[in-house]
Amino acid sequence: MNNEGAFEELSGRLRNKELCDLIMNADEAAKIIEDGMVIGVSGFTPSGYPKAVPLAVSERAKSGEKIKLTVYSGASLGPEVDGAWSEAGIIERRLPYQTNSILRNNINKGVVDYIDMHLSHSTQFLNYGTIPKVDVAIVEALAITEEGNIIPTSGIGNSPSFIKSADKVIVEINLAKPMEMEGMADIYITENPPNRKPIEINHPKDRIGTTYIPCGLDKIAGVVITNMQDKTRPLGVVDEASKKISK
Repeated sequence: MNNEGAFEELSGRLRNKELCDLIMNADEAAKIIEDGMVIGVSGFTPSGYPKAVPLAVSERAKSGEKIKLTVYSGASLGPEVDGAWSEAGIIERRLPYQTNSILRNNINKGVVDYIDMHLSHSTQFLNYGTIPKVDVAIVEALAITEEGNIIPTSGIGNSPSFIKSADKVIVEINLAKPMEMEGMADIYITENPPNRKPIEINHPKDRIGTTYIPCGLDKIAGVVITNMQDKTRPLGVVDEASKKISK
């Protein structure tokens, strides 16, 4: 498909023709990721996280290429990231939260350095420069606006701060997520203390931010078109340990 055809077919998703020049497959986008990088990943309690590009990165590592990454997230991620990357030995450092059994075992073995911090503190540490900045952000999106801003899907997490910090952004446009989700997000980044102001939300219908994540065309290094559902987890069965905790 040429760029004109791609723009016509994806006009609701890619709202600037320049973005069609950035369309690539997951394997091509995965080559943007280099050994030693800090990667910021979208999503929250596995929803709205990237899928195709992380799987392509794991295939590179499985083929024998050395790829060790520091991975930031908003909360837990799906198996395409925490699971696949742990199996491939990609994750060297991880914060601030995870629930994947393979990753957890690697942490307990001392294979992965893990910082279990309060979720609300991680972006503040990033904005202060207390932890290293993001080299590449990989985010899932419904669409990209004409100005290059990101319309998120079902999980935002720390994406706004990751995109702000990143040198480059890889965007997975997930056709499995309906466009009716556009408008649900209310993106607002607070200032760092001691300059932080009260968040002016006083009513359930109040909004304070934007329906998109500020980014800009100049940061977007690749656009990957996907059609993949989130792999959410069912609630665990109540076992004896759970019963004892409840008492």
